Amino acid sequence: MTFENGFTISVQFGAGNYSSNRSMRISDMFEGKVPPADSVEIAIWDKNNDWFNFGSDEVKGWVSTEDLPLWFTVTKQATNLAHLKTLIELTELN
Repeated sequence: MTFENGFTISVQFGAGNYSSNRSMRISDMFEGKVPPADSVEIAIWDKNNDWFNFGSDEVKGWVSTEDLPLWFTVTKQATNLAHLKTLIELTELN
């Protein structure tokens, strides 16, 4: 999803992603057999294609579906990567 501020958030929850569906078979995905997920993998980047670093990686795995709406909110509100980091710290999304 890309917001008006130019930030994009990617949400993945299939085979191989750092999510509750990590161990599912790729063939199941192609057959439309993707089970519900209770955690997802996210990545965030700005309009210059500069990716946010979550501390040890540019993707964050095992994000709960309860926290996901907060990730959308902080991504939508960010004015730059430093501001995004501040918003994340303020909402305690670590």
